[in-house]
Amino acid sequence: MEQQRKEDEIINIKISDLREFKDHPFKVLEDDNDMEELISSVKENGVIEPIIVRPTKDGKYEIISGHRRKKACELLGIKKIKSIIKDMNDDEAIINMVDSNLKREKILPSEKAFAYKMRLEAMKHQGKRNDLTSAPVEHKLKSRDILAKEINESSEQVRRYIRLTELIPEILQIVDEERIGIRPAVEISYLTNEEQKMLYLCIEEYNCTPSHDQTIRMKNLSKKELLDKKSIEEIMNELKPNQKEYIKLDSQKFRKILPRNVTPINREEYIYKAIDFYNKYLQKLKDRQK
Repeated sequence: MEQQRKEDEIINIKISDLREFKDHPFKVLEDDNDMEELISSVKENGVIEPIIVRPTKDGKYEIISGHRRKKACELLGIKKIKSIIKDMNDDEAIINMVDSNLKREKILPSEKAFAYKMRLEAMKHQGKRNDLTSAPVEHKLKSRDILAKEINESSEQVRRYIRLTELIPEILQIVDEERIGIRPAVEISYLTNEEQKMLYLCIEEYNCTPSHDQTIRMKNLSKKELLDKKSIEEIMNELKPNQKEYIKLDSQKFRKILPRNVTPINREEYIYKAIDFYNKYLQKLKDRQK
């Protein structure tokens, strides 16, 4: 029989007994600067803030808060982690998981999109149980407004983010890379999957992204079932005001070779200097061969 736990009691749980949160919307990257800093902190000081977990039916534990701390321990070969066990139903677990992760400094649009959607659905489920007299339509409207207030976003912005969950993964990745803004991405979300795939291929082929106005026109053509490869190409080949050439770089590869002190803000300047240094080095080699 399981020993009775005190509220907020900190215990050590085996890493092998932990389970990832189902459909966890927040990414845990092993090779980014934040993870490297966390690993250094855990190596020097241990896990300062315990993770939050809840018991599972198979006698293990599902992580509510602390996926990155757990990953840092795994990478360091640590076998146990400080934990607080809390009993929660599914909806309470989702709400707590989302709220704890929204405290992060950097959150991708895709992470917000699926997190807001999960939290809103959990709130609706709670509302159905706690207020059976509410009219369904009225409660849906209230849920989004309540969510917006609790996460400090406008109700319309919450709607926009949730619409992003209708994007195909390839285009959602482009949104995360900040090549497409939230508003044009929302318009794209109304295209069918096949139309989105055609648009993505066009983006890759011509190395450009659509403006908000262009995505609205694509959406209107899609409604009339007139959007095809040819019409997408015609719209995308228009010269947009202030259009700039875009060079696509693999951020994952750069994380592995750039020094830790190179941040996203000064990354571009660092790359320019590295290319300039390399060109001067090549010129020296040519001069020696003369």
